[in-house]
Amino acid sequence: MMRSKSLELSQVLKVLFVRTLICTIFAYALLTFGFASTVIEVAKEGALTLEKSASALFPFNILYFYVGSAQLSRAVEQEPFNLDIRIIRMEAFFRFIDTNRLAQDMIIEDGEFLLLLKEKSKIDSESEKKILYMITYAYGMKRNTVKFAFYFEKLQNMKDSNTYVEDLKKRFPNMVSKNF
Repeated sequence: MMRSKSLELSQVLKVLFVRTLICTIFAYALLTFGFASTVIEVAKEGALTLEKSASALFPFNILYFYVGSAQLSRAVEQEPFNLDIRIIRMEAFFRFIDTNRLAQDMIIEDGEFLLLLKEKSKIDSESEKKILYMITYAYGMKRNTVKFAFYFEKLQNMKDSNTYVEDLKKRFPNMVSKNF
């Protein structure tokens, strides 16, 4: 009888601790949303929170990932044509591209958006190569051979893109046709 009470008490304390921690993380996220003075700061804070999720233990890694994703999405929703925010979100999600389909989808969405507006935004060639590399990598992870080949060829035709091209050839040898 006494042992079951101590087990119940320890279970209650564990649940209380986890709930307190979850509330703390959400309060942190709400404060970040409320006190960041610019949308760029919200996006950068979201990227940092997303980065924290890579090293946090379960279940906190999921919470950090969710909060970081929400911050980045909110920043894009507030200023959808701000290309700096889109680049921040792409780079933040690229860290998770190998294991997370949401990251792959975000990279593709933002990358294709940036490429559509590249004339208006005056994206430099180094940034364009990096964007093309990330999109190609995402399509490689999704096993979309047609779009992978399209973006791979675009990247390969750019000047000084050998580092990116060689990395893609090593990572996706079956998707790179012999013509490339």
